[in-house]
Amino acid sequence: SPYESPGVFSLLQSIEYTDGIYYPVGGFTRIADELKKACLDLGVNVVYDAPVSEIKVDPDTKHASGVVFERDGKTESANGDVVVANPDLPYAEKNLLKPHAQRPNFDNTERNYKYSSSVVSFCWAVDKQYSNHLAHHSLFLSDNYRKSWKGIFGEKDYQVTDLLKRGYKDFNFYVHTPTRTDPSCSPEGHDSIMILVPAPPIDESMSKEQWESFEETLVKQAREGVIRRFEDAGMSDFREHIVKESVRTPSEWSSMYNLKRGSVFGLAHPMTQLSILRPGPRHPIVDNLSVVYYRPLNR
Repeated sequence: SPYESPGVFSLLQSIEYTDGIYYPVGGFTRIADELKKACLDLGVNVVYDAPVSEIKVDPDTKHASGVVFERDGKTESANGDVVVANPDLPYAEKNLLKPHAQRPNFDNTERNYKYSSSVVSFCWAVDKQYSNHLAHHSLFLSDNYRKSWKGIFGEKDYQVTDLLKRGYKDFNFYVHTPTRTDPSCSPEGHDSIMILVPAPPIDESMSKEQWESFEETLVKQAREGVIRRFEDAGMSDFREHIVKESVRTPSEWSSMYNLKRGSVFGLAHPMTQLSILRPGPRHPIVDNLSVVYYRPLNR
């Protein structure tokens, strides 16, 4: 939370205000498209729809030789001099590496990790522009700011179900309206809007049914809260102009990207998990394995 993060993170706002923010016209998928084009130009073979089931590591030399993956119902493999693993740290370590290649005592270490928040995300297509109310980036903050972060980071002394007792002004959210910068993101006179509402990481002490029930209510509460805050800000007709909607919950973030507890920013960022105390990109056991630790909302 803002009350626990080291002050050095204030540099982010300073850099953004001083140097500005770059935006790829056409959306962030354009970056992936251009990287793919560069790879294909260099003769790289790109394989799609092929989930990786194992990183092959020699038990004696601790050297990674490639990956095993599933494609069209068949098990295949690809060899390489270097392996770069993209998944979230716990998934890469416990699901893709056999025990002889895993970090020492990783189960015990992982239990003590602190995880970031998750989010409930809304993507709305609206048949009206709200250029007088929403900038490319907008933040809506609670008047009860300190209390508004309570429970979002999975504190052990807080019941996540208490979040459902909040009023619609008691939470914070971020709004992204790329049409302000990039008109190609929506038809003329329309808006494309993404909202991120901070949510707690999946509570592993709850049953699957309990969490799903909590999550369902949380989504309804968050949706209504965002719309009412928009109405308070002068967008009184916003609700009736939503023509299409997609929603993603912590559970969906978890299942789509193999994220531990649906934590979209990976490990949390207290002092005890920064710099040399944070897992590095080079694997400590496998000499030619690098790990990216994918975080879908970190850019």
